[in-house]
Amino acid sequence: MVADLADPGRPRRLASLSLAGAAMAVEGSGTSLLIASGTAGVQLVDLTDPAHPRKLDHWDTAGYARDVLVRGDLVYLADGDRGVHVFRQAAGRLQHVSTLGPQGKEAHAFQLALEGSLLLVANGPAGLLVVDAARPEQLRVLGRLPVKDTARGVAVLGKRAAVADGTAGLALVDLSTPAKPKETGRYKPERSVNRVVLRGGLAFVANDYDGLLVLKAPASGDPSPVGMLPAPKPARAAPKQAAPKAAGKKAAPASKK
Repeated sequence: MVADLADPGRPRRLASLSLAGAAMAVEGSGTSLLIASGTAGVQLVDLTDPAHPRKLDHWDTAGYARDVLVRGDLVYLADGDRGVHVFRQAAGRLQHVSTLGPQGKEAHAFQLALEGSLLLVANGPAGLLVVDAARPEQLRVLGRLPVKDTARGVAVLGKRAAVADGTAGLALVDLSTPAKPKETGRYKPERSVNRVVLRGGLAFVANDYDGLLVLKAPASGDPSPVGMLPAPKPARAAPKQAAPKAAGKKAAPASKK
């Protein structure tokens, strides 16, 4: 779906486009849109006319495309148990550049983050992967960091990263030495941590059914809670009322003889 957000309080639907797969993540690049489409791989859509989006190209990656990043003409795709793919977009087409296959036992690329030439991969039970992406045609693993549950999300800001570690909470990571990423702090809320965004000294955490959790994210030491925005409660269906019983017919009075 394409929406007009000129008035954020009243978003207006402009158009929709039916595509294969499940839209797991999107990222814009000029008048193009890249979509990580689950079992359908990655799709390239033209938004030159937002009211009439048009599919330009599609690459079936054979994995489960969960996240997509765009930097210039390069497209990075987290493809589940098939690892990470790099494409180049040119003239409305996607050209495959390279693939970094699955790294480690139970590896599953969930999400990507890019800082300069450093590519971070939330690699499922296999942990955090630190990759040198200076040469897109030959991605090179620099370092790894084990996790306690499942690395589902990752964010990076300078030489600091945050890993959404599922039921084990949020881990803060020092990337000063990319070959040896080091956990510097952790916070474990009651529910799973699924995604995270870093802004300044704060971490904004998608905390499962509990909603949005805001944490202080110090350079060293454990994060601490600042605030919470609860997830909206699902509307309860009105209880069904019993259908009124049909009035029974009265028996005809016995005739007097």
